[in-house]
Amino acid sequence: MSITYDLDASGSPTNSYRVEFYANEKRSIFGYGPGETFLGAVSVSPGNNQTATIAVSGDYAGKALSATATAIDPTTTSGFGSTSEFSQNISIGSHVDFDADGVSDSIENAGPNNGDANNDSYQDSTQPTVTSFKNSAGIYSTLVIDGCSDSNSVSSLDVNSINRKDNGYAYPFGLSAFTLNCSRGDTADVQIFIHSSAVAKNFIPRKFNTSTSEYSEVLGANITQATVGDSTALKLSYSVTDGGMYDDDGTENGIIVDPIGLATEQEATTPAGQLANTGIATIITTFLAGGIIAIVIYTYLDYRSHKKPLVIADKETGTQASKGYTYWHHLRIVSIPLAKYRLSIAIEKKQNSKANISA
Repeated sequence: MSITYDLDASGSPTNSYRVEFYANEKRSIFGYGPGETFLGAVSVSPGNNQTATIAVSGDYAGKALSATATAIDPTTTSGFGSTSEFSQNISIGSHVDFDADGVSDSIENAGPNNGDANNDSYQDSTQPTVTSFKNSAGIYSTLVIDGCSDSNSVSSLDVNSINRKDNGYAYPFGLSAFTLNCSRGDTADVQIFIHSSAVAKNFIPRKFNTSTSEYSEVLGANITQATVGDSTALKLSYSVTDGGMYDDDGTENGIIVDPIGLATEQEATTPAGQLANTGIATIITTFLAGGIIAIVIYTYLDYRSHKKPLVIADKETGTQASKGYTYWHHLRIVSIPLAKYRLSIAIEKKQNSKANISA
């Protein structure tokens, strides 16, 4: 396993440093240390691209690796000078998943651009912050993170497997589900490449919250077209903070959980027995509204027709009988009883017609 650390310690008079490696059963919420099991140490000289190699026995796959650097100083009683802080924890992989991101090396190596799907000149299978995997549409997606030490449990989530549907949206590439390991409260910059020639402007970045079972748009996210090697891709870029609004557990615990995907708008659907927000529903609503308006106009004109003789009589006799004849009085005394009578006549005729046919 090849891991890059940036370890700072004060100068050594011999220009030599002891790098100690440790394994941790669980990751610290601070993202560093604590150094539970000593794995071994090696002396190195400072400089660019220096390497420190140790061989260990036992199975440490899935555990967290960290390291320290100590200045070698023979002028001191112990023979050592100052020691650096613990490095960030890095998950230890296995022979089938070298970078411990939850996706096998064989799948990552078969990805776009000969296994370097983000075109950074390194194989994705060797980088704990870069993961290539097949999404629910059967094409490759690539997760790239900056600001956290590694990602694991990376996978594609088919929205059809979720009980809660995002009404009005479709996810042609599914959701990218992942967990990021970082320091408490850290912010990660996330890039997701979807290796498709689809047009960026047709998509909306949305996420599914596994704690609340709610969908929401990811504010501040950008979707652009990208070129990776000799192919094109959709590129989603956004930031997520440990314990923030897009972290599903909502807790500053050094772990970020964030299923996210590219959505397209579609016609909304509703459970059986309910009207959907479709053209048919609009037509029915318009028809009902038009019928109500027609009834109001007809009854009001009928009211005016009945009241007119009363107004004329009031002028001739000097009485005020017409004032008590209101529209609501007309509905109660004339319109509603007349409507009931006409309805009963229609029902009676229909029943008589059926009786004649039966005879």
